[in-house]
Amino acid sequence: MKLSILIPTRQRSGQLREFVESFINNVEDSDFLEFCFRVDKDDIESLNKLKELNGLYPQIKWCIGNRDMMSKLAVDCYHISTGNLIMLAGDDIRCRNKAFDIIIIESIKKYPDEIFLLYFEDGYIQKNQRFGTHLIISRKWTELLGYCNPPYFTGSYIDTYLNRIADILNRKELLPIYVEHLHPAALKSKIDLVMQEKFQREAQQRSGEIYYSLHDKILQEAEKLWRHICQQKKEYCKNSKN
Repeated sequence: MKLSILIPTRQRSGQLREFVESFINNVEDSDFLEFCFRVDKDDIESLNKLKELNGLYPQIKWCIGNRDMMSKLAVDCYHISTGNLIMLAGDDIRCRNKAFDIIIIESIKKYPDEIFLLYFEDGYIQKNQRFGTHLIISRKWTELLGYCNPPYFTGSYIDTYLNRIADILNRKELLPIYVEHLHPAALKSKIDLVMQEKFQREAQQRSGEIYYSLHDKILQEAEKLWRHICQQKKEYCKNSKN
């Protein structure tokens, strides 16, 4: 069992060690983790920091490329990942729970067909939140749909799209794990240049309109996963009779 954490990052080299160690220091088995970073080729400071951290934590790997949409950056991370669990993360989150790997492993036992969306309390969305950010899905999910996240958005609405699919299937679970989101709106960080550029891109793209135009596509994606769930149930029943 391995969790591949996909992390596009830019110009936040000073935060990378804190990000990595918040997970490393709270896991029972360090082999459970794999950090897959995506760095822009002009971001030399972040690249150098990752090389430094790799000397301490061999679970860290990275890929390099030109600047691009957030959804495509995560795909680059996915291509170098090896875990059967995929976490869509940002460099502005911190894991605050001890032994969080044990909680995740126990949770997914409920889903032998490997179709699920797990998420955390993040200290940004209201307590007992029903909307998941920084999600975990299975590699089986990504293989069935052909992507780890929808390729339509610059940033916002990626999680909305995946949440909606999981809601349709009733396969979404809030875990008792606190992964703190250091978001400016929660007064936990300042709006830096990276965040300013994100706001500008999203204002230009009008992601909300794109999301609502994809209603039929979301239903189709949910149907693909539902067919797999049903097929796995048939196989289970067949094997049980034998």
